[in-house]
Amino acid sequence: MADYSEYTDKKVSLQLTDNTKLEGTVEAGSTVGVVFKEKGSRGTKLIEAGQIAAIELQAEPAKKLKQRTLPIVTEGKVREHLIERHGFKVSEIEALTEDAAKSFHDGLDHSDLGHKHRAKTEAELAIEQAEADAADEG
Repeated sequence: MADYSEYTDKKVSLQLTDNTKLEGTVEAGSTVGVVFKEKGSRGTKLIEAGQIAAIELQAEPAKKLKQRTLPIVTEGKVREHLIERHGFKVSEIEALTEDAAKSFHDGLDHSDLGHKHRAKTEAELAIEQAEADAADEG
């Protein structure tokens, strides 16, 4: 007897014994069958194990990658940033001074990396200042 529990919460293609083909999501699976939500429908239905001729996982579409925007790296954090965000080896970066690391980082072309940097806007700076002032008063 087949156990369909491994298909729970997975997108699948089902071939039923009557040659019907279905695509959708297995909401729950067991040896009894699957609770199936067909693509484009709102409800679910029980498809018993005896009705299932074949089941196949559908490939998940690749997630679209996008570049993140990070604030300008603050003084004292550039070496750490080069290791954590750019993947340099500790042995390559630890000998650099912070100024040398900053010059090196500023020379990197960020146009096609996983992140880019932008300075905070006037509004963001004003909010930070207001929060700092409020904390000083309290």
